[in-house]
Amino acid sequence: MKLSKLRSLCNKAIEKYGDMDLGVFSSDDSYEVQDGSEAFHDLSFRIIRDQELPGESLDEEDPQQEKPEYTAVLFYS
Repeated sequence: MKLSKLRSLCNKAIEKYGDMDLGVFSSDDSYEVQDGSEAFHDLSFRIIRDQELPGESLDEEDPQQEKPEYTAVLFYS
């Protein structure tokens, strides 16, 4: 998935439901997820070039003000 597609989907979700937590599950669990609260939430977003780890972090430290009602979930395979 391209970043532009992910951004578009995130914008749609924010417009419809408001800002929310983001978590990930394995695609093996995609039909069994009942509640997003058990998703892995310790995520960071980094740009990696030529497999040089840890890469450049684009995260900004921003304290959560209140717990949102919804959780966005990415599935990986």
